[in-house]
Amino acid sequence: MRSALFSALYPAALPYLGAFLASVRAQTDRDFDLWLSLDGVTQAEVGTHLGGLAANFIQVTGLSVAAARDVCLQQLASSYDQIILVDSDDLLLPERVARAKAGLRKADVYGCALELINAASEILPGTFGLNGASADWQTFLTRANVFGLSNTAYRAETLTECLGLAEDVRLVDWLLVTRALQTNARLSFDPEPQMRYRQYEDNTAKVLGPYQAEDILRATELVLGHFRQLQTDGLGPAFEARLTDLLSFQEVMADDVKLTRYTNRLNRLKRVFWWWEAVAHPDLTSLWS
Repeated sequence: MRSALFSALYPAALPYLGAFLASVRAQTDRDFDLWLSLDGVTQAEVGTHLGGLAANFIQVTGLSVAAARDVCLQQLASSYDQIILVDSDDLLLPERVARAKAGLRKADVYGCALELINAASEILPGTFGLNGASADWQTFLTRANVFGLSNTAYRAETLTECLGLAEDVRLVDWLLVTRALQTNARLSFDPEPQMRYRQYEDNTAKVLGPYQAEDILRATELVLGHFRQLQTDGLGPAFEARLTDLLSFQEVMADDVKLTRYTNRLNRLKRVFWWWEAVAHPDLTSLWS
């Protein structure tokens, strides 16, 4: 099985590039080809950090995030049997590649739990993962996501069916795994962390509380965009019903008092959230339905 390890490089990730590539070199399974996309970054800037790693590059400067991912993943899916996705500002734990390959022997899409670190690479409390939740993906993926672009791996034939991304897609990872689900792909999730996921003050996909009211409004816009894309795809009644809920939630959250009440209650639920779980949380339905 031919395997590609893919990550996107961009200027904001450069301070973490050396540590990222060191974690790639530390893999127990080194039987893969490393592919890096360059968005506003030169090959020369990367070369000093490679430390003997062989790397292949794809230039994507000027493309939208979705278009860049689509170009790269289409190319890799046509040449490899499995594609392992990692973010260049995160860190791979030593078994990341080996566990992804093992997962793909029984599934079409593999995801893993994540340890959390701050900008200085210090371990933060809590783990991002299912944490005991049911892996009823048809229900789960209407409300949140745990399959990101740093903790997943895809069989090439499955990934190919999920691509063809519109340029304005913002939540690429959630769209890919939802499309995979709709093709009856088998999804698996490793409860043992195989990555360290870096948290900043301004993470787009925030998973650590406390949330601010502005975080909820911004996340709601992004999630609504995701579900409108799903509507365009024609994906199932459960997703249509969730879009109706989201529109109701957005309308209620336009009231500052109700938004503040919701945000305060949300922050009392738990410390680590799934991606986009903070929007129209089902445990707080009475505050927005």
